[in-house]
Amino acid sequence: MNVILMRYGYPIAVITKEDRLRYYDALEISQTSDLSAFVALVAESVYESLEEYEEAAKQHREKEEWAASLAARFSEPERIRARNEYEVWKNAMELLKSYFRQMTELLDEGDETGRVYFKDFGTLEFEKYLSLRGGGSAKRTWFFRIDFRSGDKAVRYLFFFGAPSYDLRSEVDVTVHLAREEPVGSFRYERLTAMSQPNVPATVEIGYKAKDEKFVAKAQSGRKKKDKIETIGKALLEDIVEKHFSI
Repeated sequence: MNVILMRYGYPIAVITKEDRLRYYDALEISQTSDLSAFVALVAESVYESLEEYEEAAKQHREKEEWAASLAARFSEPERIRARNEYEVWKNAMELLKSYFRQMTELLDEGDETGRVYFKDFGTLEFEKYLSLRGGGSAKRTWFFRIDFRSGDKAVRYLFFFGAPSYDLRSEVDVTVHLAREEPVGSFRYERLTAMSQPNVPATVEIGYKAKDEKFVAKAQSGRKKKDKIETIGKALLEDIVEKHFSI
């Protein structure tokens, strides 16, 4: 009976010792096809179970709200500090994106045989930043993409946010990872760190170290270099063109 009740979304009916005689009487009466007494007893038992569940849920909810309120008071200073760090980081990322956008436009204007496109996907929200900063994951973290086309050759590079790799974990909180469309035209992207082809650019990850006010570029080999974004970006773009389009 209780299995059937649960199957239809009801709590179980608990027949207490006090109702034992009533239960026997209801069973006996039900043998004459009159189920009223039995149904009434079961309904009352189900109602009592609901009351107990509601009270337990209320107590549990009150405990959760108390814990959340206490945790919020303890974590507020850390959240404020993280928000300030996020604003500094976000400004640095906007500088990074602005540089690549400008260089893309210059390359596109100066290339008579090909085209270079820049696609902006926006920046990373604070909550996603916190998740990646804590070593977690986040969905929809694309930053921007650069498409290179020249003659019958084409390549797409995707820049997206992620938790820093082991080599950069001690220096930065959230980094920009590089991926490439493989194969061309598939819109499937593979991280550069997972590639072993000879035409993979040296730079595979870029972060920003606020303390030094410099960007940090990580190479496929694990080597790190701190510099201005102009220097890091120029080297990366030259490397991409060299590996894909140079004769």
